[in-house]
Amino acid sequence: MPLSQSDFTTIRHLTAEREGGFNQGIVLVRHRRTSTLYIEKRVSTQAIRTGHAAREARALRTCSHPHIISLVFADLDPRTHGYGSIYTTYCELGSLDGLISRLARRSTYAPEGFLWKLLFEMATALCYLQTGLKSSRDAMNGQPVTARQRGWDKILHRDIKPGNVFLTSHRQSTHSAYPTLVLGDFGASLMERDAQSPLMTAWTKPFAAPEEPRYTDTSDVYSLALSVYCLTTLRQSPGRRESVRNDPAPGYSRELRGVLGRMLRTRPEDRANVGYLPYLVWREMAVVKREREAGGIRSESLPSWALVRTG
Repeated sequence: MPLSQSDFTTIRHLTAEREGGFNQGIVLVRHRRTSTLYIEKRVSTQAIRTGHAAREARALRTCSHPHIISLVFADLDPRTHGYGSIYTTYCELGSLDGLISRLARRSTYAPEGFLWKLLFEMATALCYLQTGLKSSRDAMNGQPVTARQRGWDKILHRDIKPGNVFLTSHRQSTHSAYPTLVLGDFGASLMERDAQSPLMTAWTKPFAAPEEPRYTDTSDVYSLALSVYCLTTLRQSPGRRESVRNDPAPGYSRELRGVLGRMLRTRPEDRANVGYLPYLVWREMAVVKREREAGGIRSESLPSWALVRTG
């Protein structure tokens, strides 16, 4: 039986309702029959009229990846409520910017193992968006991705930032003590078929690549590196780019700093591309792991107080 907006009941608003613009608020909802929690993103009539909401729903509907948020249902007819709704899976541990805030309040830095997990899982998500291929196994076998799934419509996210990276224990591997990272909020995304021009106004300017307003295949790579930098420094915004490039991961390993440096190069063509990035991250992460094991250094966990359920 098809879903409808009436199948969900509001639990609470996670963001303030906004007037104007495309986003009318983020709401935690419960499915009436199954009691499963979901996220409802309310989109304005303007977003529906301009096609932005349809593009977001189409991009999400295209994707099936463990580190990309899953579309549950979309109703873009505003006649009943005055807005449309996009329902997605719920990540109960909140977003990366919330984790950064909690760590910063206690001046506690994230363990390097978590940074590598964040980088690798987001790298595989970006690779999937542009190629349609799941790259984890290839990366572990020492193979970069050099092809694209036949007929795949490349997707650029265009708004990578800590607030759009979510954490959950529901998809957590039994081999990891860390939560799983999931990329969400595709409101600024663009599929290849929709691209009219490579020019854009940065959606979240502090995380935009140097080439903006031009947008390239490695712009998301640059924004991901800035997001990781925010976690390494416990900041909500990366600040001056010169400081970021000089030391993209202060206090962490040479290998981690090297990977972020490859992602932060000024010229788009000099950065690690999305097919190479998962391989690069896995290779350098393995080097650090071997060195730590040889030195008898055990992996650290994130403190339990840093992981707070939002529902």
